[in-house]
Amino acid sequence: MSPSSSPRPEEDMTAAQRVFGIAELLDHIASFMLVDQSNTDESNTTNLRHQDLASFARVNKFCFAKLVSKLWFRVPGWLERVFEAIEPKRREFYANNVAEGSVRLWADSQKTRELFATSGALEVLSFPKLTRLHIFMCRCVDGEVSLPAVDCPNVRVMIIYPPFKHAAGVFSKPYPDAEVWESIFWDISTKYPSLKELKAICPPYVFPNAIRRLQKRHPNLRGSLDQFEHREIECKYDKHG
Repeated sequence: MSPSSSPRPEEDMTAAQRVFGIAELLDHIASFMLVDQSNTDESNTTNLRHQDLASFARVNKFCFAKLVSKLWFRVPGWLERVFEAIEPKRREFYANNVAEGSVRLWADSQKTRELFATSGALEVLSFPKLTRLHIFMCRCVDGEVSLPAVDCPNVRVMIIYPPFKHAAGVFSKPYPDAEVWESIFWDISTKYPSLKELKAICPPYVFPNAIRRLQKRHPNLRGSLDQFEHREIECKYDKHG
């Protein structure tokens, strides 16, 4: 048989296999599977859609290469927990595709560190495409805290959530005090210099002039902080100046 008459690889493929090699079709299928995902309030639905997309991505190598960025665009669950379960040598590959994720904020106390400690899976990872970071406070957050130092050099939006009473599905009270937020503001300016928008689900209690100080330390946030809802506590002496 001459080289010109040799069968081409695609001639050995079935019609179904050829369909899964069309990039545009894969985009349409993935978009349909993830439709309205960002608007749903049902976490189980979101997880099921991710599971379906993950199964679909395993059809062949081309599907996986095309869909991995969509599958990891928004990570359901805590980043530290998700990446702890991944084989270390594969973590950076997936981290490179994450655009939105969530982490927990814990207190500096030894007891809380023991309760919420992770394997340090995030410490050596970089998330170059991550632009939206959700911070969830643990119920025992009090006093000075330290924001997790996620390496996301292009993060633009940070949303901070107060502690939840998980059984009731409502926010815990009392809300974190002004000292907690003073620590958060300090860490934001040092750990997340690219941030352009800061949001808090519940208006926080802050020390007098705390927002003004943050605006000075973090120039990128100046515009968005004009719309940042907060409540200044009344105190005769502000130890933070």
